[in-house]
Amino acid sequence: MDSWSEEKILCLMNVYKIKTLLWDPKNKNHFKKNFTEDTWREIADEMETTAEQCKEKIISLLASFRREKNKTKQGTGTGKGRDEVYYSRWFAYEAFRFLEDRDLPRKRLATELDDVNEAAVSSEQMEQDAIPETPTLPSTSKSTKRSKRKQDNVFSPIMSDAFQILKNAAKKWTKSQLNPVK
Repeated sequence: MDSWSEEKILCLMNVYKIKTLLWDPKNKNHFKKNFTEDTWREIADEMETTAEQCKEKIISLLASFRREKNKTKQGTGTGKGRDEVYYSRWFAYEAFRFLEDRDLPRKRLATELDDVNEAAVSSEQMEQDAIPETPTLPSTSKSTKRSKRKQDNVFSPIMSDAFQILKNAAKKWTKSQLNPVK
C-alpha cells in the first residue's frame, strides 16, 4: 500500500491507540523489543501492509501532530484576539489528542523551598560585611555537584587598599551630606 487515504490513516490511528504498548512508556512491555515487533506485525496484518510501512507512517504522523500541537500552543496566549488564535484543521489532529499527556514531565516536589533558601542566603549576604557562611539545608530535589571555581585570595593587599579607599570615600560623602558647605 503506497498511498494512504485519510480513512486508512484514521483506522491506523485507532489501532495504534489501542496498542498502548507502542506509545505508553508506563506499559510494562513498552521497552521490550520482541513485544513491540509483534505488535507492529499485528497492526500490519490488520492494515494489510508491512510493519515497516506502518511504523514509517506513524512516525510521519507523529511529527505532523507535534507540529500542529506546537502551532496550537503558540497560537493561544494572552494578548491574542479571537481571530489570531490557531485552531488545527489537520484531519488527524483529534485522533492524536490521546497522546498529548504522554510527554508531560513527572511531578516532583515543589521548588518553593529552594526559592526560600535562595532569598534567605541573599538577605544574609547583604547584612553581613564579612564573607557569609551559607547554611546547608536539606534539599528535596537531587542536585548536581558543580566544580568550584578557584577563588583568588579575597584579603590580598590590593583588595584591602581598595576597600580602605571605598570606606574613606563613603565617610567623606556621608560627612558632606550631613554638613553641606554653604
